[in-house]
Amino acid sequence: MTREAEVVAVVTHAIYKEHMYLLSDYYVVRGWLNESALSLAYELNVVDSLEVAVTLNKLIERGFIETPYKLPLPRTIVTLTNRFTRDPYFRGTFLNLLRNLTREA
Repeated sequence: MTREAEVVAVVTHAIYKEHMYLLSDYYVVRGWLNESALSLAYELNVVDSLEVAVTLNKLIERGFIETPYKLPLPRTIVTLTNRFTRDPYFRGTFLNLLRNLTREA
């Protein structure tokens, strides 16, 4: 797996599945995010997860948040709604995701 694919996989897992951003996620984004990773994210329709990660990295660097950081439910809902509207495969697995969200609440 390339670094570009790795950073996209790490971030999408953190944002879409775990709704939790770890210190290791911060370092992967900081070290490996580049134009090729961004292009891959656009190709896979997951660029919004990278946007969230970049924002979180900036907040961490400025000392506004610490890791592990649990994404607030409203942010999670917006991110998942955006993903739902753009990705037919994601729509097919959305019921499983809703079950997981209700367990976390």
